[in-house]
Amino acid sequence: MNTYQYLDDINKYAVELNEQIRLYSNMRDLDKMMVVSACLLTIHFSDIIFFDTLTGDTNISDGEKIYTFLETELSKRLSNKKSLQTIMSSFLCLKNIDAINTVHSKLDETPIKYFLRCLNEQLVAFCREHQLNTDYLGVFYNQFMRYSGSDKQNLGTIITPSFVLDLISDLVDLKPTDIILDPCCGTGGFLISSLLKLLNNGAAESVICNSLYGFDIQPQMFTITVTNLILRQCNTDHICCLNFMELPSSQIRESVKATVGFMNPPYAQGKKDVSLNEICYVSHLLDSLTDGAKCAVVVPASTFVMSKQTNHYKLHIYQHHTLEGVITLNPNTFYGVASMPIIAIFTAHRPHPENKLCKFINFKDDGFVNHPHIGRTYTTEADSRKEYLLNVWNGKEEADTDFCINTMIKSDDEWLYNFYHSNLNIPEADVFDSAVNKYLTFHYRMVLNARADLFEHEPAKGTPIQLESLNEKKWAVFQLGETFIISGAKITNEKLLVPGNHLPRVTTSMFDNAYEGFYSDTLLTGRPAHVNPGKVVTIETATKGTSFYQPYNFISNPHVITLQFKNHEMNQYSGLFLSACISNAIDSKYYYGYKFSKFRILREKIVLPVKDDGEIDYDYMEQYIRNLFIQKNTLADNYKF
Repeated sequence: MNTYQYLDDINKYAVELNEQIRLYSNMRDLDKMMVVSACLLTIHFSDIIFFDTLTGDTNISDGEKIYTFLETELSKRLSNKKSLQTIMSSFLCLKNIDAINTVHSKLDETPIKYFLRCLNEQLVAFCREHQLNTDYLGVFYNQFMRYSGSDKQNLGTIITPSFVLDLISDLVDLKPTDIILDPCCGTGGFLISSLLKLLNNGAAESVICNSLYGFDIQPQMFTITVTNLILRQCNTDHICCLNFMELPSSQIRESVKATVGFMNPPYAQGKKDVSLNEICYVSHLLDSLTDGAKCAVVVPASTFVMSKQTNHYKLHIYQHHTLEGVITLNPNTFYGVASMPIIAIFTAHRPHPENKLCKFINFKDDGFVNHPHIGRTYTTEADSRKEYLLNVWNGKEEADTDFCINTMIKSDDEWLYNFYHSNLNIPEADVFDSAVNKYLTFHYRMVLNARADLFEHEPAKGTPIQLESLNEKKWAVFQLGETFIISGAKITNEKLLVPGNHLPRVTTSMFDNAYEGFYSDTLLTGRPAHVNPGKVVTIETATKGTSFYQPYNFISNPHVITLQFKNHEMNQYSGLFLSACISNAIDSKYYYGYKFSKFRILREKIVLPVKDDGEIDYDYMEQYIRNLFIQKNTLADNYKF
């Protein structure tokens, strides 16, 4: 059953209960989850008669009665006494929060009993009616943490959405004999998704339930996973509250013998300690699996990019394990979290073959839609998009490079669809039209501000010449690092700048040719400013890689790269043509978390017009833009200001 189409209803109950908890108790976010877990276990273990014992007694509170009841029931089901102790410590909030154990005037009962009844009559009844077994505790956790601040930041916990869990279980092709490990199990979503997948395929429940292993360092997350599995009649002996990263991989490999590894590790923990970077978790999990085991991880796109701090982890993975492919998800998959998520799939303990073709898939269009304050919402389009993805992944359908790229990789590549994909289509006429419009607007403004001198060394417009159309012209692919002189602009400390009228300052702005203002060529210290020669194309490396042609010498902000032709002098015509071609090639490819850095600029590819001998046709480039200049000037001349 496609359970995530019902998540809107489950989310509605989560919103309502969250509001009720806020009104009647004002608990911490993690305490909310412990109360919800305790209530669901109480409903699971008891019947309506137990509810009648919750009378708001001041001697033995309702929370204490629930706590004692759960301790008795869990002790029958948990063989590990340490696990029982951890769970009951997490449930101490039932007894310790006075607000939920005091009869509320508006409810005429204690809030804890009210929460218990609401869950039973709404969420549990709904799930029973529709025979749902999805990770509804995960849905509740997401909803509650959406209103939180410090708890969420401290945990670094991001719950994997149900549709991503389902997709991953299909990509890995689970078998009834698999032993599944999730070492950062959170609410147990991967384990539950695996269980349901195998049950739907006819596997024996008794076999599967004993093959699910999960670790989590957070006692509350451990408690939620145990709760989730108990609600599904699963054995929880293999769920442990421990720090996966502190266990030797050899020990895990021998004790668990996992044939499948799933993981959504804590995000942004590596900023303070590189050993907690997401790639370290991935490397450790792969080392902890059996030979030939499948591994699927959900991590930020930054996990597999070039970084001096983590490159050796990526090299280790490449030398000891095989990357099967990477799927880039929609940036709003984790709604409200500023991270571009990807799914990476590996085969453990098989060194990556040099000639292996990996799949890099762009799955941003996943069929789900965004709704403000709600998040990603299911549509029927999601089913067909998922089916197409699985067919492409399994080699049943071909896909163009806008969806899937099959390529060999190197250890120092960035294992992302965006790294291997370039738009090598011939630019449309409107790409050049837009570039010229922006430049002439800038040009006109500078002239009106008495700075026509910026353009005095540019060649004249000349006369129009009819050219081959863009599509009739011959084009070829060029790598920027091999074709152009690329260097970082010389930077002048902005604190030493003196306002003046000598030199423009080029920044990372996307507007007005990246000009920020004009300054003296002499600094506060009396020394000359660092001047960059004009007649170059500049590219900002802070975000998406906006490029401009610079007609004049300039001083520069940080994060600016310059491009020059190797064997040809650039002017405003050839420079604008080149800038437009670069913009066309990288449109929507780079963003704040994946910047157009010098490393990526050197490797980026674009298409340019060429002569019959394959050399760049500079004359065509210049005349094409000259023709546009003449056309735009004619329009301006014909307009009566």
